[in-house]
Amino acid sequence: MHTIILVCLYFLSYFFPLLYGLSDSLLLGCGLIDSDAIDSYGRKWSPDSTYTNSSTTIGATFSYDPSLESPNTPHSIRFFTSETIYELPIKPDKRHMFRLHFYPIPYGNFDPEKSFFSVSANHLVLLKNFNPSFTCRALSKSYIIQEYSLAPLQTHSLSIIFTPSAGSFAFVNAMELFQMPDLYESATITGSSDVVVKENHFQTMFRLNVGGRTIPPPDDSGLTREWTADTEFLTGSLGTLKNDIPTKIRIKRYQKFIAPRELYASSRSMSNYKRIALAFNLTWVFQVDPKSSYLIRLHFCDLFYRKPNEIVFQIYLNGKVAEPEADVIAWSGGKDVPTYRDYLIYLSELDQKISVALHPSSQSKPEYMDALLNGLELLKVTDSNGSLASLNPLRNNIHEEEEAVPDTKFKKSKTNYITWGACLGAAAIGIVTVVCVIVYQQKKRVNGTKPDY
Repeated sequence: MHTIILVCLYFLSYFFPLLYGLSDSLLLGCGLIDSDAIDSYGRKWSPDSTYTNSSTTIGATFSYDPSLESPNTPHSIRFFTSETIYELPIKPDKRHMFRLHFYPIPYGNFDPEKSFFSVSANHLVLLKNFNPSFTCRALSKSYIIQEYSLAPLQTHSLSIIFTPSAGSFAFVNAMELFQMPDLYESATITGSSDVVVKENHFQTMFRLNVGGRTIPPPDDSGLTREWTADTEFLTGSLGTLKNDIPTKIRIKRYQKFIAPRELYASSRSMSNYKRIALAFNLTWVFQVDPKSSYLIRLHFCDLFYRKPNEIVFQIYLNGKVAEPEADVIAWSGGKDVPTYRDYLIYLSELDQKISVALHPSSQSKPEYMDALLNGLELLKVTDSNGSLASLNPLRNNIHEEEEAVPDTKFKKSKTNYITWGACLGAAAIGIVTVVCVIVYQQKKRVNGTKPDY
């Protein structure tokens, strides 16, 4: 019997991390009247009225527009016409995940286009003069989730304060709060040394599953995070290989919260054909707020190579070398073993984009010319004023500069058209050649094997 108990305890300790964020979650359906609500993930949402005593709020329920994508939260909303405070219980000295859900639809006399408000958590400014409708329109979404990782606080209560701007009102559809493990310690500043980020608050800007599908919250490793497919952010994808190989990922128990197992089973890499690999970069581009600091976490898990110096590549952040010699096997210790690297970058008031680029390195004379990435997280770091607030977006075109082509470029003479035609014809032949090589090598990778030459 003693042996059986020990075995049971062992397996419980193995699976317990998957329940870390769910066992003490506070899920509030803002505006719910009396009863709890169950979402499609099986989570129970409770009414929010017990956590605030304000008399200037209005709670309501509604039906989602069937023509729009609907959030996985209760069909409820709460409006605020004056400053309102929620007091939410937290555990002192523990990091917490906090999410705000917004589904901006007209309701009665409340027009979400005219809603401007600020939100703070204790002394941390989360949103300032925020308009959810503008943000949804900019992102081409019907709803948005603002997610924050809050550093440990010396208190048992988290004060969430909604403050409508003058002549306006605030609203929120749902809130989530739960304890999370502290996943952040130090990060390398691009071109400098390490800096401690453990005491910082973060806002999730982007979280990508590179080369794979969008991983929904129930399939995360216990923290109900969403990992978006990377296609929208990938630029110059000619020559990239999308790898999706079922394999046994060797994740240590304490690593389970860092990312879900599925993240490591897919990746993007480059052609191992040297001339192709050296001709371009694997690049992702993100539109962000200027004059801010960002933590960039890159996730790696080599599914093909087994020894150090088989592939080595460089990592660039906004064109600057962040990692001159990235060797995933040397970092992780072996094939199918996940690892990650953190980097910190600061943007000036003129910068509004972050690019992450990978390129094969030949300095250490690796056996193959390749680069790979499995996942990416981009987190905004609190500024010196204790704020994570952003400006309201004015437009939606993340790759505007890359895609816009002035008409004057096409107003050329007949001679130029002939020249362009010849160049395009040659380029087409080159592209066909590249594609053939890539398809051939993709077939070689189906079983997780290295290409041979």
